Amino acid sequence: MIDPIDSLTFSLQANKGAYAVLLGSGVSRAARIPTGWEVVEDLIRRLSRLRGEDCEPDPASWYESTFNQPPTYSGLLQALARSPLERQQLMRGYFEPTEAERGQGIKAPTVAHRAVARLAASGHVRVILTTNFDRLTERALEEAGIVPTVVSSPDQIQGLPPLLQVPCVVLKLHGDYLDSRIKNTSDELARYDRRLKRLLDRILDEFGLIVCGWSAEWDPALCSALERCRSHRFTTYWAHKGPLTAKPTQLVALRRAQAISITDADSFFESLEVRVRALEEYDRPHPLSVRMLVETLKDYLVEPRHRIRLNDLISQETEDAYENLFSLDRFPAYDLPYNGQNVLERLRQYEAVIERLQAAMMTGVTWAEPQQAEILQKALGRIANPPRLTSIYNDYWKRARHYPALRLIYASGIVAISEGRYDNLRRLLETPVQISETDQQSPLIMSISAARTIEPNALNSVLGQQSYSPVSEYLWRELRQPLSGYIKSDSSYRYAFDLLEYLWALAYVDRDNGWCPPGRFAWALSGFPSKIHQEIQDQGEEWPPLRAGFWGGSLQRLQAAENLVVEWIGRFKYF
Repeated sequence: MIDPIDSLTFSLQANKGAYAVLLGSGVSRAARIPTGWEVVEDLIRRLSRLRGEDCEPDPASWYESTFNQPPTYSGLLQALARSPLERQQLMRGYFEPTEAERGQGIKAPTVAHRAVARLAASGHVRVILTTNFDRLTERALEEAGIVPTVVSSPDQIQGLPPLLQVPCVVLKLHGDYLDSRIKNTSDELARYDRRLKRLLDRILDEFGLIVCGWSAEWDPALCSALERCRSHRFTTYWAHKGPLTAKPTQLVALRRAQAISITDADSFFESLEVRVRALEEYDRPHPLSVRMLVETLKDYLVEPRHRIRLNDLISQETEDAYENLFSLDRFPAYDLPYNGQNVLERLRQYEAVIERLQAAMMTGVTWAEPQQAEILQKALGRIANPPRLTSIYNDYWKRARHYPALRLIYASGIVAISEGRYDNLRRLLETPVQISETDQQSPLIMSISAARTIEPNALNSVLGQQSYSPVSEYLWRELRQPLSGYIKSDSSYRYAFDLLEYLWALAYVDRDNGWCPPGRFAWALSGFPSKIHQEIQDQGEEWPPLRAGFWGGSLQRLQAAENLVVEWIGRFKYF
């Protein structure tokens, strides 16, 4: 039998944005956030202490017998803190961390909150319902780069846009802790304002539902909303810790829900988010569609009259890739730890996005004439120039956004070398890339390199290796299979790969001798630079890369670059 969490994973991935999440107090429990009733009881205890009386063992009964009325959250706040500012200050201590608590991670978004936020950032979850008064959900969303539309009172529903037009809505069913109108007592929880009822009915009718941390025992109005919803467009999934009690069992049966037994909210949502990401990673285009693209491309390349169609085809593939690669919802640049596992997952995901474009570039670089090669250069330039990041970002993730362009130039560059198309290789390496937040541009060969795109230690750690050029080693292994249709023998592949990186280094130091991008050739014992030096000695100005215009066609500049690269290799190995 299929595990319900697997079913939920497939549903979330296949129906992006069609699910709402209902978070109860159990989700905030790990953050040590009190429930509304726990706040009421604590306020009563403090009040009884001021009066020199003992309210135990039942603070609520003591309050009712003392003041001749049942305790309510709003009533206590009105009595103990007269002004809105005083009420805010009184409540902050329950829901906001002190410096000591902040240092211990208390009253901060939990693993569950952050996993839900990432699901929202990736577009898989659009609506978050919560019975909690705290702001941990909002904080987690903001950390993930999402500014949610928060509705915490019926008044705010009036101007709410259609749900499908809002990236993320947080509906706080019982209010916000800084608003004394929150629902807390039995009477308050028995019914909702008609505006809130209508909105909730729409959500339960139009969206699937993932329930977690909610007991259903104390919220009759919310239970009524679930009971009166007759449609089941999408499945309801009910995550529960321990046996289901009577009321949840009744609701699960009524909604024909899938019950999921969990250890805790943190592990449930973290596992769910990881599973959805894994499914996204493997949602690659079918190989047949790639082959069809390549065959269509070949037809356009052999007929100059198809230049417009060629341009349109490459442009469409480029824009599709660009839109996915630089979506901060899919690939956040800030609230994701930069570690080996996350780096490797992102590289895999980038590779899935550019698979079709990579195939097109490899075919194009083989057959393209100068005017056609301009189209390939334009496509590479688009991917090599990500949109500017206007909000807070992690610099490591920012640099990782150049990996797709790096992968494209390695794949197409190796093919170009194997086919003797050094003219097209030079054009691609000269692609203009913006190198700062200004409009200043530099050739790709000077702006992007394997040594500066991914932090070495992160990749080494996840691959279990100690390589001096881990990105080069990674590309060396990962590109062998995609290039097998172009390069049959391993020795030819090794030569083309090393020559690409060596040409890159030679072209770099020709323009800037302050550094040399080291590739696999710099550490290998094969003496690759010596072999290439012998080729240059034998062929002189007829050496193919020189004839294609590298180093301005100057043998003297090439020889000077050789000396500089050999010098840099010596420095690398020394240090």
